[in-house]
Amino acid sequence: MPGTPSTDKSPEDLEQGYAPWIVTDASASDAGPDVHDAGLVVARRLIGAGQLVTAEQVRDQLTGGVRASVPE
Repeated sequence: MPGTPSTDKSPEDLEQGYAPWIVTDASASDAGPDVHDAGLVVARRLIGAGQLVTAEQVRDQLTGGVRASVPE
């Protein structure tokens, strides 16, 4: 089904239009921030800078940019 996330990480997924996202501000490395930053550099090179997103960008994609108010 189009738009459904794939659980199989095969190269065919990319050919079918699926692309990974790395949520940069919701990920880390247990080896420290320098290693994490190096990993993001490699990821940008391998999958493209547009695939590295922030949590806010993901939320905007999922909600169409509409922010729901939260009752206090």
